[in-house]
Amino acid sequence: MLILVIDDLRSFDPNREQATVEYARDADSGIGKLRSALADDVFYDELWLDFDLGEDDRGPLDVMPVVRELEQEPEYARVLGSVFIHTSSPVGASRIAAALGSPGVYEAYRVSALESGLRIPGF
Repeated sequence: MLILVIDDLRSFDPNREQATVEYARDADSGIGKLRSALADDVFYDELWLDFDLGEDDRGPLDVMPVVRELEQEPEYARVLGSVFIHTSSPVGASRIAAALGSPGVYEAYRVSALESGLRIPGF
């Protein structure tokens, strides 16, 4: 099982179900990994999306560039299994779900951040 997590802080428990987990800590890295998967025909069984991705000198960052990339290129559905929205931001979760909600393109699920199995190191 191959999993891509786009989250600036959280990580899966390292003992998770014998899965290989790749992390993208910002939207640009996430888009890069998705583009590589499409080019190289790599299948991610699961894609986990956090809405808030920290901030830089311009202000808050979020996952919406990744979501727009998924919206604009439905071919990503060929290399993605289930999409899990695990953000602690209800508004952010709604924005992601609404954007990915086109019937038949992505199989997306909302999961509470606490129930996701993802943890912030040190907490």
